[in-house]
Amino acid sequence: MSAAVQARASRLELFKFSLYVFTPMAAFLFFGAPEFYEEHVTPLVSHFRRDEIKQVAPPQTTTELKAELARLRDERLSKKAEREGSARV
Repeated sequence: MSAAVQARASRLELFKFSLYVFTPMAAFLFFGAPEFYEEHVTPLVSHFRRDEIKQVAPPQTTTELKAELARLRDERLSKKAEREGSARV
């Protein structure tokens, strides 16, 4: 291989490497900017997240957690009793 071809190939590799490295960085900088989010994403939030539908919020305190676990346990046991009752009939 001649020196000119080798130099051209190394410049091409350098260009490809810089493209592979800096393109994702530029995308992160552009799309991750707070101005982009406020301008393009915030108006669409109401379209995808409806406020009339109750959003699931995890329990915040220990008492809320215990109450939720008790509710889920009762619900599970009632379904189990319902299945066993219908299986016996």
